Amino acid sequence: MTFVPRAALPDDVLRRPDVEDALEKRDFGRLFFLARQWAGISYSAIAESCEIKPERVGSLARGRGTITSYAKIQQIADGMRIPGRMLGLLPRHWEHGPTGRSTETLGVKASGTAFQSSAPSRAGVPEAINAPAVGDADGLLADLDRLERDYDVASSAVLLGEAGLVHGALRRSGSTHRFLRLRARSALLMGQLLWDASHRRDGHAATVFFHEAVLAAHEARDQATLAQARLRTSFIPLYSGRPRDALVEVKRAANAATGVPYVRALVSLHVSEAYARLGRRAEAEGHLVEADRIAEQAAVPEPEWAGRVHRIAGSVYLALGLPAQAQTHLEQAALLQMGRAKSQGLVLANLALALARRQQPEEAAATLGRALDVVEVTHAGGALSLTADAARALAPWCDLGAVADVRERLFTLLAS
Repeated sequence: MTFVPRAALPDDVLRRPDVEDALEKRDFGRLFFLARQWAGISYSAIAESCEIKPERVGSLARGRGTITSYAKIQQIADGMRIPGRMLGLLPRHWEHGPTGRSTETLGVKASGTAFQSSAPSRAGVPEAINAPAVGDADGLLADLDRLERDYDVASSAVLLGEAGLVHGALRRSGSTHRFLRLRARSALLMGQLLWDASHRRDGHAATVFFHEAVLAAHEARDQATLAQARLRTSFIPLYSGRPRDALVEVKRAANAATGVPYVRALVSLHVSEAYARLGRRAEAEGHLVEADRIAEQAAVPEPEWAGRVHRIAGSVYLALGLPAQAQTHLEQAALLQMGRAKSQGLVLANLALALARRQQPEEAAATLGRALDVVEVTHAGGALSLTADAARALAPWCDLGAVADVRERLFTLLAS
């Protein structure tokens, strides 16, 4: 017989708008109050199921205090049978059991992150993968399109298995123009996945695939993919503390992007980042302006472009030691890139760092918590390293409860 905690919330209560709002805001005091009001669950039952002192439950329900500890949030999710995605967590161990809830039937959205994957199971343990058919161009294209869509909302480590099968099938599918174009795109994706899954440590493996993408794109005369592969190659030295090497690579990307305005605009953004990391403000700001000019001439769609510009500008001003300017751009980026989970994680982590450098520890801790909401689902390597930077910047205020809780949550995540 399956154990059901005394404080398990009924499905109809979980679907209530006021309960969904409390979960989205992680307002656990409000949640406890609503659980008693709508489900008749006593505070003592909540305390027992969630391993919280009864007086603490009552105090929270009266609006006194908050809970931000990752471990405690997990206990509440398990004790009240709240699907992980309603709290921005991975699926809980009991969700797929005999009495486990289906998050899809509950209409669940990821709390605090404003995104959903088109393949929810990929956020956790992948299902069995069928090997793609060699030579099936339409099928391989569909697989590649889906993997590219999932890249920004699912764990790169989880996607790697299927992406590797697709890429292997493309390598064995011949060298017609169409297969070469698909292989170039697939190699580019493999490089991105490896770089992200390694937490931006394994630059060599990623570079091998980026070079393969360059060669296949060159043979297929696919200038856009070739330029993007060159640009991705420059990210490895750029985010590994070698901005001078990055400038060499990014100039190659600029040459390849001739006639591809959108990629030229992206190249200019990352040239700006490289100059910022060298402390050269005039060149960094000049290339931000240049990127906007190119994008405007190319009629790049808004707000996607604006979100990207604000994200990179935030990174530029952080590198230049100007956290106030960084904060302005990052707050705009957070609003504009809500549908792109991994990008949102980068934005929120950098925003937490900017707030910490501006001596605003409580706001920084809250923002860092939102960044961790994303990282727990996507396991994005770039965002994870930036959350660690933000946590280090918060060290002088570790005696504050909110700061201590979010640092503990990060350390738990890193340990896992």
